This record gives sequence, C-alpha cells and structure tokens, in this order.
Amino acid sequence: MSWGEEGFSALLAGGYLAVMTLGWLGLIWGAGTWGRGWRLKRHSVPTGPQPRVSICIPARNEAGSIGDCVKAALEQDYPNLEVLVCDDRSEDDTGKEASAAAEGDSRFRLVLGEE
Repeated sequence: MSWGEEGFSALLAGGYLAVMTLGWLGLIWGAGTWGRGWRLKRHSVPTGPQPRVSICIPARNEAGSIGDCVKAALEQDYPNLEVLVCDDRSEDDTGKEASAAAEGDSRFRLVLGEE
C-alpha cells in the first residue's frame, strides 16, 4: 500500500478513530479513579479558642447605609468576632444608626474619630 491508495487512507482513518476512542474511554474511566486524588479535602473544624477577627468599618456621613452594613457584619457565625465602626466625625446620625443596628450586641463597638 502507498499514500495515494484508497485502502491505505481508510486504514489510517480507522486507526486514528480507534486510538481516539481508546483515549476518550481511558479518560472517562480514569477521571473517576485518578480524580479522587485531586479532590479538595474538607478540614475538620478546629476546637479550642479561635483567633480574634475584627471587622473595621470606616464611616463618614453614612447614616443611610451603615445599619445594613453593621447587621451584615454581625450575621457572621465566627465565634471570636468583633465589629468596629470608626465614625470619622460624621455630620449626620451615622454613629446612632450604627449603634441602633447592633441592637446591643456585645461584639459591636463604636469608635469616634478625633481631629
């Protein structure tokens, strides 16, 4: 057989298709088997004291939106969290709105800015 013959072209095409089919079958079969080693593993939740995480929210004249921001921060379920609102000499009721949104939550603290 030579390059120009019809039978040789059919043989090459058939061999190519066979190799591609075996390759895809290998990938399909191997993805489940080999893929187990690539999966992310869940870490167990550590017990004992957690490090302190502080969410610092800088605010100046944010009375219209600070309440939602404080509520969202306090909705976090992290065990050792504090939320600090730094009121930078606001000319509106930003500090009052932030404190009202915290509803007396002990994790909240309002810090008033100074000159």
